[in-house]
Amino acid sequence: MDNGIVSVRYAKALLKYATAEHEDQQVYNEMKTLAEAFTAYPQLHTAIQNPTLKAEQVKELLIAAANSTSKSVARFIDLLIENKRLKLSQFIATSYQTLYREENHLVSGKLTVASTPSDAVVERMQQMVAKRTDAKVDFEVKVDPAIIGGFVLEYDTYRMDASVRGRLANVKRTLL
Repeated sequence: MDNGIVSVRYAKALLKYATAEHEDQQVYNEMKTLAEAFTAYPQLHTAIQNPTLKAEQVKELLIAAANSTSKSVARFIDLLIENKRLKLSQFIATSYQTLYREENHLVSGKLTVASTPSDAVVERMQQMVAKRTDAKVDFEVKVDPAIIGGFVLEYDTYRMDASVRGRLANVKRTLL
């Protein structure tokens, strides 16, 4: 069976269970952390599939990677171990986030700036995205001095690059 289909099925089951336990938002945050851990540490995939590790060690590793305290995630990891679906952990974490956002009319946005912005600027950007999408906004702010100045705003499939680096790149393309 296709890994994408299986991942979505497991993510739906986790969302349903977490919602019943009133932990769906906490699990959403934990799944974001877990997906980020898989991206930041590619060797995590290898570690959780290592046959020399005991099931309890793998469970502890995934709970630590997700920075999890929820009962839902602990039980879910037990299910993944039991059904030998650990290799799908990252896909399930990503699918859970997508399903949670759809169910809660939530848009994921990211604002990249050259220096730390004021709370008022961040709130104004969130409000702008919320107004355009008619949804609540889960907003991440990232400071990246490499953009030199300005900002890059991303949400859904939309990307607005108003950075100095982006403008310089446009000028360079025009001159070439």
